[in-house]
Amino acid sequence: MSENHEVSTSENSRKRRQSHAVSVTEVEMPLIPHEATSIGGGENDNGALVASDKVHSLPELSEDIMFQILSRLPVEPVFRFQCVCKLWKQHLSSPIFAEKHHLSPYQPCDTFAIVSLSSGSFFLRELTAPNACATLRYLRLNSVDGGPKQLACSHGMVCYRTEDENKDIFVCNPVTQEFIVLPYIEDYEFEIQGLYFNRLNYSFKVLVWCWPTGSIRRGLWMFSSETERWKRISLGMQVFIYGGRFICVGSVLYQLGEHAVYTFDMEREEWGSIRVPPGVSGKSCCMMEWDGRVCLVQEPKRFELVIWRLSETIWEKGTTLCLEKRFYRRGSYPHVRDLGIVGHRGCLFVARVVRRTVEVTSYDIDGNKRDIKWRFCSNDKLNEDFSLKIFPFTPTLLQFRTITATHVQTSS
Repeated sequence: MSENHEVSTSENSRKRRQSHAVSVTEVEMPLIPHEATSIGGGENDNGALVASDKVHSLPELSEDIMFQILSRLPVEPVFRFQCVCKLWKQHLSSPIFAEKHHLSPYQPCDTFAIVSLSSGSFFLRELTAPNACATLRYLRLNSVDGGPKQLACSHGMVCYRTEDENKDIFVCNPVTQEFIVLPYIEDYEFEIQGLYFNRLNYSFKVLVWCWPTGSIRRGLWMFSSETERWKRISLGMQVFIYGGRFICVGSVLYQLGEHAVYTFDMEREEWGSIRVPPGVSGKSCCMMEWDGRVCLVQEPKRFELVIWRLSETIWEKGTTLCLEKRFYRRGSYPHVRDLGIVGHRGCLFVARVVRRTVEVTSYDIDGNKRDIKWRFCSNDKLNEDFSLKIFPFTPTLLQFRTITATHVQTSS
């Protein structure tokens, strides 16, 4: 296949877009009983409180004021409000309101990550109590019964692939339930490397490793929603030594090698490399995003993690964590890649699977353990042998755009 060869959308892929949809199933907490009160009322003969007939209903809010209020709420409650009436659904699901909500000083959602397990994918959220137990909120992905084979996140969008014979690649907003199926690259196997969603023009790009079926020769391909075509990317250097060890921060893909971190800017289509810190080997590290910055997580010795933060092209040694023994499994080293590690609001969260739950502890920026021990319960399929991957995730109401506007939304 030539360097400039492009693959256009096939009719089959367009048909598949109309056949399925993404849905999100949440476990709602029971309502807290509120004490009944009356305003301006009195008591009847039985001592019960009764409302005064002078009480009047609140005046109706104008549509403009109502949407100003709603635009300051977190994303997920706003989406649930669409079920109130058809008028609300029409306005709250519009791109205009989504943009207003995105630009407003709204309150952040409790959801801050997606946990991907062999048994499925789940939303991870902050709990109000330092020691609390809650049900994992299941993320139901189209055409996926268990966990997706590969998954990447960017600014509230999710890209994943299925394990069926079609090997589809989906891009979806799991909150608004919209998705698109990307066209095939005929006769090629592939592995998702990264997703970039541009919040300014609502376009997205997907990077995948591709290789001809039955061959070991690999190439990098990129799909752009602005052209709806795949484009082969010239490597220009020997990169991607360790498959799967990558993250995307903004428009830049970071791939971890033994002696360097290789970068690819999906907007500029430019390659670069950054040496790992002196005395550090990429073999004993993993990468993570912490409040918009790329970090190396090094395991210099058992039960200890060192966080290196990237400032332009310089690594700054930062937080040192001393983990408890319960975070480690027998018979595998290094263990750092077995842990789910994610940064959020200046804190670090470490997750593991134990006794059919996802257990989360937290550390501050100085490495001090916070008084947090959260347990997220799932089902009997979870056990200590199941792999755990965690991805930073910020819910959004924004909708991705394509040149033919072929994205699909689940019908209510």
